[in-house]
Amino acid sequence: MDRAVALYESMELRGFHGEFYYAEKAYNKLASWGYVIFWVSVFILMRTCSVTVLLGRMFV
Repeated sequence: MDRAVALYESMELRGFHGEFYYAEKAYNKLASWGYVIFWVSVFILMRTCSVTVLLGRMFV
């Protein structure tokens, strides 16, 4: 019990008032969809084309 009281008092000294406040998550839906579309197109490109051959042709 003494440990619990000491812990609660230390939390109060650090500004705890009995509730936790969380920031709301703000999602940028346009950026999220852009991210998904980008990676889906990369995977489709890698699946349909031989990326290693294309890169080899670029650097030779």
